[in-house]
Amino acid sequence: MRGQRLFWRLFVSYLVIAMAALMISGWYGSEILSEIYFEQVDASLEARARLLIRDVKPLIDAGEYQAVNRLCMAQAEAVNEGQNVPTRITIILPSGKVAGESNKDWAEMDDHSRRPEVVTAFLGEVGRSTRPSDTIGSDLRYVAVPFAVGDSTYAVARTAIPVTELHRTLKSIRRNLLLNGLFAAVLVGVASLWLGRRISRPLEDLERGARRLAQGELDYRVQGAGIAEIDSLADALNRMASQWADRVRMILRQQNEQEAMLASMTEGVLAVDDHGAVITMNPSGARILGADPQKLRGRTVHEVVRKPDLLHFIENALSDSAPLEGEIELIDDETRILHAHATTLIGGDGRPIGALIMLRDVTRLRRLEDVRRDFVANVSHELRTPITSIKGFVETLLDGALDDRDSARRFLEIIQRQANRLDAIIEDLLALSRLERGQEEAPAPQFPTGDVAKMLRAAVE
Repeated sequence: MRGQRLFWRLFVSYLVIAMAALMISGWYGSEILSEIYFEQVDASLEARARLLIRDVKPLIDAGEYQAVNRLCMAQAEAVNEGQNVPTRITIILPSGKVAGESNKDWAEMDDHSRRPEVVTAFLGEVGRSTRPSDTIGSDLRYVAVPFAVGDSTYAVARTAIPVTELHRTLKSIRRNLLLNGLFAAVLVGVASLWLGRRISRPLEDLERGARRLAQGELDYRVQGAGIAEIDSLADALNRMASQWADRVRMILRQQNEQEAMLASMTEGVLAVDDHGAVITMNPSGARILGADPQKLRGRTVHEVVRKPDLLHFIENALSDSAPLEGEIELIDDETRILHAHATTLIGGDGRPIGALIMLRDVTRLRRLEDVRRDFVANVSHELRTPITSIKGFVETLLDGALDDRDSARRFLEIIQRQANRLDAIIEDLLALSRLERGQEEAPAPQFPTGDVAKMLRAAVE
């Protein structure tokens, strides 16, 4: 099963990492911006409250709460001019009584002494809180600033704005952040695409080069990409391809030499594996067995060899690691005699992997040996006759026939004829010896002409 392409792995990984980083940084940035925004709002509200310090104390001391209320309204109107967010200003006395209110009748407002921001302010600190307003019934952001003389707080100026307006502003800011984040995401996607292609393209080139080398294009060379690691890998592939090419050339040369040697052998060579499948057979072996060497590889000897004696010999060679030797008689159109020699093939791990059988056709040699045996028997008889005759006439001459001139001459002529006959037999033996060695062709037989009866009588005499 083919895995996912590296380009998509890199692209998706980079994109996920970048998007996660954008989301985290966007969320964190949004929180920071919210915090900064609220700090700025609080600072603005605090500054607006402090604008009343100088004018409020004389009015409170004089009990002019109506004037305090007008001051709150005027200050709120001035502050809200040109602003989208309305600011509410309230002056609260230590008793909790409201001395001035910009948005509502101050005289009708209830006790504010328990408001959390007011409590904090009367303790001498700036009070801040976000809560629903009991007066107007909506969520507000409150900032209460203490007005004090020495250690005594004589009033609290509280400013407030609606939280909905703050959230609307924050929402707008976050929307802008989101749009910027989407734009950044597009840029990150393009950058991830470019970076993924930049890294994966050289690797894809390496893959194509490796495939071409695997397909046998050992002269092909992989190009570098200007990246140290990839260039190193490309150099390693090129060196490996060069070594493969050298080894393939060496193997092909050895194979050609082996095939040439096998083809030039007059003996048949048959190699089989340990399962009996034919590994190789040279032309002489195919000719001896009457098979096509191109169609033998991978087939079993039982499919190729139809001779029981030869099959039995091959099976013995496969079952016994000792060398075997013997003669096998093949009966086809004519009887042939094969001298077979088998030895075990040993693999690189030292275990037997098959057998090598050499077959030599010795039919002609065996026939020559049969002829030689018959010839020797016949020649022995042929030699005995003239030798016996010569010995007999020599003994006759030695016993006294030598004194009879006519008889001696006739005996000597017979001895001469028998000697010539013996010489002819020896010459025939030498000629046959030369024929057996293949040094000359057999001469056409010469038959003497003449009186056959006289020849026979002379031979008998």
